[in-house]
Amino acid sequence: MTLRGIGAVVAVVGMLVSGCSSTDRRDAVIERIKADPGMADAPQAAVDCIADWYAEHASDAEYERFVAGEPAEDTEPQAGVVECVKQAM
Repeated sequence: MTLRGIGAVVAVVGMLVSGCSSTDRRDAVIERIKADPGMADAPQAAVDCIADWYAEHASDAEYERFVAGEPAEDTEPQAGVVECVKQAM
C-alpha cells in the first residue's frame, strides 16, 4: 500500500471512530476480543468489562489500536484490562 493509501485508510478510520457511539465502540471491542483465539475462553464478565472500558474511557487512539490488534502505546489501557480481569475472577 502506498503512503497516500495508508493516509486515506487512517482518515476513513478516524471519521468512522469519531462518529461512533459508545455502543458501536463496545460492540467493535467485543468482536475483536471474540476474534482473538487467545481470548476464546475469556469469562463474559471480563469481556463486558473490557468492552465497557474501551467504550467509555479509552481515547480514540487507544480504541483504534485495540480494534486493529495493535499493542497499547501507554499503560492506561493495560491497567484497565487488568482491573477487568481481576473483577471477573
